[in-house]
Amino acid sequence: RVLSVAMCLVLGAQALRAGPAKTAPLEKAPAVTKMSKEVAHKPTEADVEKLHARLESLAGKLNAMVKDKNGPLMKAKIGPEMEMFVKELNSVLSETKSIKDPVVAFQKLEDARASMGALTSELTSH
Repeated sequence: RVLSVAMCLVLGAQALRAGPAKTAPLEKAPAVTKMSKEVAHKPTEADVEKLHARLESLAGKLNAMVKDKNGPLMKAKIGPEMEMFVKELNSVLSETKSIKDPVVAFQKLEDARASMGALTSELTSH
């Protein structure tokens, strides 16, 4: 169980590190999500700002959990992996603030959001 959660965290962090997919569909399937359905058109700066705000709020909560070195999350075996995941999420959030193309920025944020969804699903399924 812990191993599968750890693998999910590592894979999620790797997904955050990677740019938008330029690979075959088998390597990266598009996530069908609430946000994806909301943006059926070419993403605008407003779409990017909305998604960025959602992820920034979530990152803030995760940062607090990771900073508490005596908290239950950091005492768990997945603590170091979660710390790496949060670091990568923060990196994506910082990087997307300076991206001028809303389509590129939105895709990076959507990839990060999908990784968060996978992480949440994995953590709550056990």
